[in-house]
Order: sequence, then C-alpha cells, then structure tokens
Amino acid sequence: MRSSSTTSAGCTSPPGWALRKPPDGSLGHYSIYNRELRKKPSLRGRITPELVIEPSGAVSECSVVESTLNEPALERKICNRLRLVDFGAKPGVDRTTIRYPIELLPG
Repeated sequence: MRSSSTTSAGCTSPPGWALRKPPDGSLGHYSIYNRELRKKPSLRGRITPELVIEPSGAVSECSVVESTLNEPALERKICNRLRLVDFGAKPGVDRTTIRYPIELLPG
C-alpha cells in the first residue's frame, strides 16, 4: 500500500506542488468566484481546500479545511470544480494530500 504525504502551503506554492501542478497551471476556481461576485460585489476571503491526488493525477477527495468566506454553497462549488482537475500521472509519485490556500479578491 502506498503512503500519503501531507503538505501545507502558504502564499507560495505548497511543497510537492511541482510534482502535482495541473498541466495548464490553473485550478479553474476563479470563474466560479467571479460568477458569485456579480451577486455579491463585496465577497472576498480565503479558502483552504485539502486535495487528495491519486497516483493517476485524479483528485479523489476535496474538503474545505479553512474558510473566511462564510459561503458554504460557494465553497462546495469550488471543491466540486477542484475534483475535476487532472494533475496528470507522475511516475514514482504516491497518493498526495495538499492544502492549497486560495485568496479570493475582486478585480
């Protein structure tokens, strides 16, 4: 059985991110935030999703471990979007768990 490695991130890319960065560099969450921003122009905050990335590169789990948004529906939508990200298979890389803080600001 392969073990997981858990990493945490600050404002820079989390440790192991180079091994698990999506091919296009994007997680796709900003479009969801921008749609919600049209309804609530003052919406801003920080969300920290925890992603479990399988050796295949697929995201098998996403959960919000910290948030200042106070918008559970938006947090769920962002996690649902992050589950669709394919990080691509990397030889020799085990199942990986990362926490990736995202700052959501208008503009």
